[in-house]
Order: sequence, then structure tokens, then C-alpha cells
Amino acid sequence: PDTARGGFGSAWADNLTYEQYAFSVPPNRKDTAITYPTSRPDPERQFAVFQRKQLPKDAFVEEALASTQSDGTVGIFVHGYNYSYQEALFRTAQIAADANIPGSPILFSWPSAAAVAGYVADRDAALSSRSDLDSLVTSLSASGKVKRIILFGHSMGGFLVMETVRQLKLQHRDDVIDKLAVILAAPDIDIDVFRSQLKD
Repeated sequence: PDTARGGFGSAWADNLTYEQYAFSVPPNRKDTAITYPTSRPDPERQFAVFQRKQLPKDAFVEEALASTQSDGTVGIFVHGYNYSYQEALFRTAQIAADANIPGSPILFSWPSAAAVAGYVADRDAALSSRSDLDSLVTSLSASGKVKRIILFGHSMGGFLVMETVRQLKLQHRDDVIDKLAVILAAPDIDIDVFRSQLKD
């Protein structure tokens, strides 16, 4: 936890934290840019968080299942390299608003150093987050209500998504993998590593 700014910082935690947010999204935006809130947010011009609560894992999964799309789809966004928690959170809200996605999207945030010089640290942090993303995906897929889980990985988040899917395959969790739809946006994965992941 980042006690100074709220949310979370780049330090690695021992346990996953589950939270629920409600956002106000400016109605007349012209592009995908995010206007961050000031000390006095203007909901007509700025994105703003107007509700936040921490949940135990079971309650989080219940809330996620309650907002599953009518076709049984759940969406998870996994952010990339050089992203702060706050940036990832607001980007998730922007993607959901601009894509007009029904239901509530899920952000899986891993502890990025949120610095250009933090590339190696980010790669390690992404790798250390595989089992947590695995746990989240497995928990959601256990419900018969969930028919498809869209795993949308951007940049180094794409690397984390592929490593998690690879881990699920090596665990013989085809029941989970069969529900996955993987989207990689500008994936930060070496081509030979990617071929190796696909082979597994």
C-alpha cells in the first residue's frame, strides 16, 4: 500500500489485495486521453474515483461474477512496463468506457517500478506475479456462469499473461485454458521466448 498517495506503490507485497472502485468518466471526451483529477475533481472534465472499498477474495469473486456480461464474459486488463497503479486503474476505466464494455472490467496490477529505468525490475515483478494471476483466473473460471475470460495484456503485461497461460498448461488446467481468450497489445516478448511459450 502507498500510504502517501493512496492505492499501491511499486514495493512487492506478500499477498494479493482485492478492491472495488466506482468511477466517474467525463461524458464528452474526444479521444482516449485521460484527464486525471485535481484536488477538486470536475466530473465533466476529469476521470475521478468516487467510491473505493477493499474486499476479501471471496467477496471480490462474487462481485466479479455478479457483473459478468450476459454471454458469460469477464475481462481482465494486465498493464505493462512503466505503469503506476494509479495509471493502470484509470486506463482500465478509460478502456471500459471507450469500448462500451458491459459489466465491470478487472485490473490485475503487478508491482511495476513505474520508471523508464525500471525495466529489469519490472520483468522480475511480472514473473513473480504469475501465480497470483493464475489464482485469479482459476477462481473466476470455477463458476459455471463464466464462459469466457478475456485476458488483455499490454506490453510487459502480455509477457505476464503468456507466462500465466503457460503455467496453467503445465499444471494441466485445460478446464481453465478452454475459457481463455488472450489478447496481446504491443507485447513485450522476445520472439524466441514467445515460440517457446506457444510450444509449451
